[in-house]
Amino acid sequence: MDKVTLDYSQALPFVEQEEVQRFAPRVRDCHDMIHQGTGPGNACLGWVDYPLQIDAAEVEAIKVAAQRI
Repeated sequence: MDKVTLDYSQALPFVEQEEVQRFAPRVRDCHDMIHQGTGPGNACLGWVDYPLQIDAAEVEAIKVAAQRI
């Protein structure tokens, strides 16, 4: 699975980079809980692996609906 990154450079005039980095351990903990299916709300994590489970026909149906919208 691809890694998601966040470009917060536009927020730096308002938030110190050290403040953002201070949250890194908590973000890692939350990431682990989500991918291990532990923690509060773990029964509602079906979306986590959805990109790995979707088939080509469903992707095509989404594209058709998006185009229509």
